[in-house]
Amino acid sequence: MEQSYLLTVIIPHYNMIDLIFRCLDSIPKRQEIEVIVVDDNSTEDISRIRDYLGSIPNGAFYCNDTGKRGAGAARNVGIEKANGRWLLFADADDYFTDHFWDGIQKYLNMDLDTVYFPPASEIHSDGTTAGRGGDKSLNLRTYREDPTHENEIMLKFGWSVPWSKMIRRDVFIRNDIRFDETICANDVMGSTKAAYYSNRIAISDTEIYCAGDAHLSNTQSSEYIAVRTDVFIRRYNYLKSVLPPKDVESLNFPRMAALQFLFFIEIGTKMSNTISVYRLYSKNVPLFHRALVKEIGGRIKGRLFGHKV
Repeated sequence: MEQSYLLTVIIPHYNMIDLIFRCLDSIPKRQEIEVIVVDDNSTEDISRIRDYLGSIPNGAFYCNDTGKRGAGAARNVGIEKANGRWLLFADADDYFTDHFWDGIQKYLNMDLDTVYFPPASEIHSDGTTAGRGGDKSLNLRTYREDPTHENEIMLKFGWSVPWSKMIRRDVFIRNDIRFDETICANDVMGSTKAAYYSNRIAISDTEIYCAGDAHLSNTQSSEYIAVRTDVFIRRYNYLKSVLPPKDVESLNFPRMAALQFLFFIEIGTKMSNTISVYRLYSKNVPLFHRALVKEIGGRIKGRLFGHKV
């Protein structure tokens, strides 16, 4: 494919007409940047989005006609249609900062696979700071201060979302990487595989992307719980198959499984679903039970003695 743009921004969209224009307006109108929106069969009138993208020379609008639902399927359409050397994924309700172009331009002609940028984060309803990108910024800062192999592993595989990083399109095409076409957690496996195949990375100090508060409206549904659990186990098994055991151990999957299990309980997951998750993690994630007991013990201790553990 002839790459006529240096960068393609891919935005999956579903029923966020007003918010997506904040995202679109935050993208610089430059000839080097292609903008693709893929609508996931919205029930709202999307003509404004189509008309806007048709009015700019570097805009393109597509519908997800794959028969699969979700942002993952929409992103995959965008990957196939993209003409840029680099890909940058955005959620429709997020936006780019005023430092976007200054932050990315020096990397566009570098021989790299992925460039990581520290994300800003806010609560959409009132504009106050949120914590959605805190762990990613922490991993980036830790790697910058101490660029060891272990910290690189944490940076790459602790960043299981596609936004606030620029990935060379060839990483996806050459390694046949696509996002899961599931109702949720559809960004995890694609992001994980892209990280594994990114041997040449760089980190930036510039915040180019602002992520909003996470979407939790369907977190209690049986389908959500089942998909989240399945993706977690598949990610764990994939990394076990491609990384040395020491690297997998450093990611501490038992504790991550324990935290996710407790989160499911905290949001009021049905008992039958909770039991199912417990059995799956006990079977597939060694030391899960030990990590769960330790986490519960730490929380009890914190409450008893009035400090955070």
